Amino acid sequence: MSAALQAVKPDFLLHFAGVKRALNDFDDNLRNMIGTRNVYQAAVSAGVKRVIYASSNQVVHGYEQDCPEGFSVPIDAAPRPTSYYACGKLFGEAVARYHFERDGLESICLRIGTLLKSDLPPDEGRVTRSWLSHRDLVQITRRSIQSGTAFGIYYAVSGNTGRFHDISNAAAEIAYVPLDNAAVMGLWARIGKRFHNRLQRYTGGRFAGAARRKGGRVTLEDVLPKRCDLFRVTVQPGLVIDVFWKALQSGKGPALSVFVDGEEFAKFDCFGPGKGHYHLALSVPATLRQKRIRFSEDRVAEQISRTIFEVENNLGYYLERAANPVGRNLVLQQDRLLEVLPQLETRMRRYLQEVPELLDME
Repeated sequence: MSAALQAVKPDFLLHFAGVKRALNDFDDNLRNMIGTRNVYQAAVSAGVKRVIYASSNQVVHGYEQDCPEGFSVPIDAAPRPTSYYACGKLFGEAVARYHFERDGLESICLRIGTLLKSDLPPDEGRVTRSWLSHRDLVQITRRSIQSGTAFGIYYAVSGNTGRFHDISNAAAEIAYVPLDNAAVMGLWARIGKRFHNRLQRYTGGRFAGAARRKGGRVTLEDVLPKRCDLFRVTVQPGLVIDVFWKALQSGKGPALSVFVDGEEFAKFDCFGPGKGHYHLALSVPATLRQKRIRFSEDRVAEQISRTIFEVENNLGYYLERAANPVGRNLVLQQDRLLEVLPQLETRMRRYLQEVPELLDME
């Protein structure tokens, strides 16, 4: 390895290697520890500037056995390994810190969650809280390479509902915002839709042509497999907001939909100069195309700001006039809405900046 690094002299090195299935075999883990030491020594000798080290969330696995529901383990919690494998990963983090202090070798240690070859989580059990999707792994690795943080330790898990691990420091320090949620992937699994890798996309037909309707209205089940990179937030019982993107002949852009009682009530999904508009289900029959409201803004970035403004300031007003009586009687939890809106806006802007199909919109 030393010879190879000396010949190439890379700026950064990804250390994701190790003996497989060495969960509680001390000798196998000793080989992994020695290998990690050798990697860091070779990196120092070759003048490598940064190492991205694959640690594991197993280093705090002990918390999962006795922590209350909803508890997320902070990154600065004391380690609680339950296997020699986890002990070996802690050794690797210590080696990374040692060479940072002694040699100035920068390191980012990623405590990787449950990574599955199929990229498809089950719809229940521990994995739904520790799962890491392939593209979220790619994203956090890229962020680790590009970050100005000289040394850091982060949990690498997707944005799973009820996740065990607190990823707030990853968001603050290396701008990691996961795209996936095991709960949503589990729903797709139950309707027979599979994600095999980070390049697979889900697209669908026109909104008005959805195959299954409830009383003439589009339901959650209609759109679930048809929207790209779907990110779902439950604001309160009976109120769900989706963020996704689409690139269809009828319209494209980042998008946001509001569902009330399982039916689509508001949809902000067409963006661009002269094209931007949104739909509201304010009358019976509640086909959203009957209520098309144009954006006054022309630029997509400004239309996203308008979308968030409308949801924050006018959703309650619109709900009072909803076609669905459940919407008219819904008491909007404004504090919870304000809590989730920054996540939704960040996701929409990320789609605009990073999805190849949308790069020509600005």
